Amino acid sequence: MSAAEPAGPVAGPPAAAVIHLNRKRRRRGDAAATMLEPTREQQLAETIESYFQRAQGRTLTDEETAAAFLITLVAVSDMVDGALAQNLLGEEQHRHLRAHLDGMRRAPDLLS
Repeated sequence: MSAAEPAGPVAGPPAAAVIHLNRKRRRRGDAAATMLEPTREQQLAETIESYFQRAQGRTLTDEETAAAFLITLVAVSDMVDGALAQNLLGEEQHRHLRAHLDGMRRAPDLLS
């Protein structure tokens, strides 16, 4: 299993709940190990990448795949904005969802 594959099934828990057993663990007082730990955004990028890899070996480092991913995010963002406009989401929920979508939008750049 590569570092980009989640530890569980695709429909499993969110990326923050996945424990990557193949990552270097930080030891107390080890500043070098601290620098190697991925950020939450990097973990999200790797999880999203694993979805594409499982779908016919695609990767977000491929320009065409990344473009399709970004187009999909535009559509999802528009749906979230529409839900706010129709009062199906509150302001706080909308901000929370848009923040996640904005983080996902950076995934191809974080992987290249």
